[in-house]
Amino acid sequence: MNNKKIAFIFLGDYCFDGRAFNMLSSLLKNNNYIDCYFLPKKNRTSLFQSLFFKEIPISTTKKGILKYLSWTHKIYNKIKNKKYDVVIASDFYSLLPTCLAKKNNVFYDSREIYTELHAHRNSPIKKIIIKYIEKFCLKNVYKVLVTAKTDSLFLQKLYNNLSINFHTIYNYPMQINTNKGDNYLRKNFNIKNQNRILIYQGVIQKGRGIKKLVNIIKKTKNFVGFIVGSGEAEDYYKEYVKASFLENKIYFIGEFPYIDLLQITASADVGLALISSNSISYKYALPNKLFEYAICGVPCLSHNIPNMKKYISKYQLGLCVDNSTTNQIEGINFLLKKNKPIKFPNSLSWKSQEKKFINIIHS
Repeated sequence: MNNKKIAFIFLGDYCFDGRAFNMLSSLLKNNNYIDCYFLPKKNRTSLFQSLFFKEIPISTTKKGILKYLSWTHKIYNKIKNKKYDVVIASDFYSLLPTCLAKKNNVFYDSREIYTELHAHRNSPIKKIIIKYIEKFCLKNVYKVLVTAKTDSLFLQKLYNNLSINFHTIYNYPMQINTNKGDNYLRKNFNIKNQNRILIYQGVIQKGRGIKKLVNIIKKTKNFVGFIVGSGEAEDYYKEYVKASFLENKIYFIGEFPYIDLLQITASADVGLALISSNSISYKYALPNKLFEYAICGVPCLSHNIPNMKKYISKYQLGLCVDNSTTNQIEGINFLLKKNKPIKFPNSLSWKSQEKKFINIIHS
């Protein structure tokens, strides 16, 4: 297998993103040369020290659509005159500048159904624009990666006049040694032993079940909640917690580099993935948090959405419940009382995806 010169482009910081981190780790493990173009976060530390890996941070101070246009312009100018064997657009926001600059060797990691994002459910114009951009770019994309087969089926139907080469690479976590006995959250936040820790980790956006976590804490006495991550709705939920007088029971602890995240996850009692089903993107969601909870031995409480229900039921990773806060509390108490360790199968780790991913990139 020949080494390749690869451009990896991501509108985010790979250090804090499990999928990007896993892909880059696998590419480096197989001795590929990588130029990683990314949007750096503050107070970060590079996770890869290798002659094969070059960080190329692309910053922008713009907001909203101006941020996207600025990012597009900068990425296009950076890569248009450089020769790469493979160019990976690691999200929709990196797709346009990649396809404008490169025509024949573009791989697109379609992490979500972007035309149907929850944030755009009431914005038909945004949906039309995204569909137009994505369709325009897909004509120049060699292969498309998705996180679940339901996504490829939807996209095939949406762009039925295009010949698209889809491959499913699941959002499984890398197996990292974790120790539940470390009790990171209890020790660092002085949580009493009789209190049970509920955790949400991921992007802080509306529709991802964060308000459900707050409402559960509001109606119980011995639960505390931790929200791990950042996002556009962070201030909104902080105000909601404050208005609910729960600042001493719900903690926003920010983002952590991916290599440190799972040790924090392992110190929780139940992980929440109460994702709304009122958008197609969320309905078909199969987020990495489900598998991150499981690999840490933490049961997951999820809504009854198809992909989540399938995995939770098949591998006994937790419990699916409806939208009732009462039933969600009962579900958490059931998982705590059951106290059955999660038996994480190796088939759900990133190792099971690595060979397939590398073969796709090198084909």
